[in-house]
Amino acid sequence: MIWKSMMTNINLIDPETETVPEEYNIPTENLVHPVPEVKGVTNILLLGIDSRSRESLNERSDAMMILTINEENGKIKLISLQRDMLVYLPGKDKPQ
Repeated sequence: MIWKSMMTNINLIDPETETVPEEYNIPTENLVHPVPEVKGVTNILLLGIDSRSRESLNERSDAMMILTINEENGKIKLISLQRDMLVYLPGKDKPQ
């Protein structure tokens, strides 16, 4: 049941219209390890929100997963990311 519902909602995503706002686009030409584009593979970031009350604006992501759909071989992968991991951000010397 859950799987069918999830796949139905995923099918509603139109990659041509669902885009990242311009202010979040980071130039990729200077990346140390650029990510290659693979045809037939779609990655979707899934976020769960942790809010203490409905009126609170202090919401945090309590679950972060990357869903990878490979149309070439028909496989689906789900990777869970740690909530408190440190990452390098453009313009910062240390991981944030």
